[in-house]
Amino acid sequence: QKLGAVPTGDLQLVLNELEAGAAQGARQADLQQFLFLSSRELANAVARAGDDIGILSQQIQQIRSILTHQSTLARSGPVIEAVSLPELVAAAAATLPAPLRALLVIQVDESVHQLGAVSLERILVQQVFQNLLLNAAESVRDAGHGANAMRVSCGVVRGEQEPQLEVCFTDSGAGIPAEDLTRIFEKGYSTKKSFNNSGIGLHWCANTLGALGGRLSVESAGAGHGATFRVLLPMRRPVSTPVSQAA
Repeated sequence: QKLGAVPTGDLQLVLNELEAGAAQGARQADLQQFLFLSSRELANAVARAGDDIGILSQQIQQIRSILTHQSTLARSGPVIEAVSLPELVAAAAATLPAPLRALLVIQVDESVHQLGAVSLERILVQQVFQNLLLNAAESVRDAGHGANAMRVSCGVVRGEQEPQLEVCFTDSGAGIPAEDLTRIFEKGYSTKKSFNNSGIGLHWCANTLGALGGRLSVESAGAGHGATFRVLLPMRRPVSTPVSQAA
């Protein structure tokens, strides 16, 4: 669509007229100026299309990883891997479309960097993170705001049977009205425009975390006051990593 919007037909007409030598004086100058401006527009369109192709390539690779993961899961169950949480957040953010990614200033708290390696179901957790970042960016876009901050922090909290890893995604965006908080994880329920939303993102995230032995919750002081999504997962450390409990 971007490349199709470039006036290549007009460019060809201008080139034909200049090559024929029929344009003189002011007419020739106007045609040369049009040719200059159109060539710059074409170059910019090609560059933007190249960026989009790069994003598509990343997303195709992610789809391949998900399909491979699902095949492995069907044969032998969940694949637990040792991962770095900052790298997982970065990988999730990298898969967002560029216009939406530009709407979030992602601030990774020092607590995330200090956590060290943890063992978890990398593919599924990355998809959950991606959905949460995407949801926040779409909320900012639909509210018509400029870029908003998204702070990612973490900690180890006490669970009923074992310690749990808590990862918090806190944004300063549009917030969530009280009447939506109780239904936000329902299948098919969404506050977004129907033509631009599937209604399964947060529902899928909540179900997926539940299947992994975790939980997804949300807090918001209301419209205009931002929101915090809390991801809880069983706390596991790689065998070679010393365990250090946090209060």
